[in-house]
Amino acid sequence: MINVRALATKVVNLCVRAVVTRSGERYQAQWLGDRTTPPVENFQPQGLHFRVPVGAEHLLLSPCGETSAAIMLGAHVRSGLPTDTLAEGEGGLHYLGTYGVYLKANGEVHLGGGVAATDFVALATKTEAALDKIQKAFDAHTHVVTGAVPAVTTPVVIPPATQAVLVPIGDVGSVAASKVKAT
Repeated sequence: MINVRALATKVVNLCVRAVVTRSGERYQAQWLGDRTTPPVENFQPQGLHFRVPVGAEHLLLSPCGETSAAIMLGAHVRSGLPTDTLAEGEGGLHYLGTYGVYLKANGEVHLGGGVAATDFVALATKTEAALDKIQKAFDAHTHVVTGAVPAVTTPVVIPPATQAVLVPIGDVGSVAASKVKAT
């Protein structure tokens, strides 16, 4: 014979909204006003982990309606959500109201400054190549001097050059990343 009360309790426990009351490796949650779970796991996407603060809301799933096997999903703190207005397809990783990594719909990635990041990140190999070009031009630069050069014991006065050799550095080009901005 099926116990309707027990079945109803299991159905109610299957999926509920709860609030974290203890944070750590395992969490404790409260739901329906006064019910508290035993320590539960917080399931997060593969490769992503955040410690959920006390007071965060989440979805509490209880396989077979048993709270002893409950897990948390999708925890967040409402007051910690960013207030930025997002376009469709935009979002990112945030903590306590600020995006640490913000992804724009056009593929740009903003680091640190969230939506407000404006300066493109320089790419290491492009920066190194540009600096090498400047250094080589600087090292190869010479001045042609006519006449004798006095000993360096007194200030040197170099007569005007009769011929100047110019080594143009030329356009170094942009070293900016095309998709990643940071502050």
